[in-house]
Amino acid sequence: RGEVDRAIRMHQGLVERKDLSDQQRVQALLALGEDYMRSGLLDRAETVFTELAALDQRAPLALKHLIGIYQSERDWGKAIENAQRYEAVTGEPMGKLIAQFECELAERHRSEGDASAALQAVTRAYAADPTCCRAGMIEGRIAHERGDDAAAIRAWERAARHDSDFLPEILPPLLESYERVGDVPGARGFLSEMSEHYR
Repeated sequence: RGEVDRAIRMHQGLVERKDLSDQQRVQALLALGEDYMRSGLLDRAETVFTELAALDQRAPLALKHLIGIYQSERDWGKAIENAQRYEAVTGEPMGKLIAQFECELAERHRSEGDASAALQAVTRAYAADPTCCRAGMIEGRIAHERGDDAAAIRAWERAARHDSDFLPEILPPLLESYERVGDVPGARGFLSEMSEHYR
């Protein structure tokens, strides 16, 4: 009915009852955490889901909710930690999502002028998902900004081979780096390779 405040009161009352079985208490906690999320009380939801994640029965669902909370709060470190826990508990691969969170961290470090920390996050992104195109694009930008055109070319070419949809974004800085190192044949070879597969 959309009466979230009433639902919160009811579920709080249930959680506090002493005569509930463990399973009933877990169900009530899960419902309470979801109520908090619906009403935008993310801190309270986080507390409930953290408590639930310690209980084996509902750990996966609680961890999934925690990932969503930390993603919305842009707390990438905690999002990564809970995605790793979720993968360990369920066996469901989370590498692609973890890589994106690492890329968010890399972008943050890069914008703060900490290229070293950004590259460490890129390395972790590759470890989580070796085909992560975004990691290659960030690596290329960092190398380009440092004046290391050879490294930028390698990173951007790698990214383009992983996902050709990003070619329009990758090509201008890539060709600029090729021009700066004076490698016209290399640029021509790469464009020829790409055009064979991606018109």
